[in-house]
Amino acid sequence: MTAQPPLPMAPTATSLLGAAVSLVENDEGGKVFIHGELAYVWEAGDSVTRRFAAVSLMELKAAVAEDIARVFKVGAVTLYRWRKQLTAQGVAGLILEQRGPKCPSRLNEKVITEIVVLRESGMSLQAVGDAVGVSEFSVRRALALTKERADAA
Repeated sequence: MTAQPPLPMAPTATSLLGAAVSLVENDEGGKVFIHGELAYVWEAGDSVTRRFAAVSLMELKAAVAEDIARVFKVGAVTLYRWRKQLTAQGVAGLILEQRGPKCPSRLNEKVITEIVVLRESGMSLQAVGDAVGVSEFSVRRALALTKERADAA
């Protein structure tokens, strides 16, 4: 066995990551090469495998986290969050979570009408929200929506 480092065998047009790792990413997906050997492959839109590859490179200590994050075009904090999610939940932890509301709005016409009636009776915003099962902010939003409808008519 020799002390000579491996010859660079990764394809051209790669993003170099330290002395041993290179990344090729385009519209079709991405590939990570370690010492010229193909290590990770993902198709376009496969964010789970892409995240797994980034975290794995960090775990392998193939490069420092900041360089990995730079090449994968994310922040270092994001990379550490991915590692934490992978450790805690396995690969399922790397699946993108839905942003925004997780369920349909509770503010249907029946609830909005009830909010208006309760508010007109003199109840506070918080009391109205507690009575119908929504937050104070939702009560404010329902009242504003009702006012907008009245102004438009």
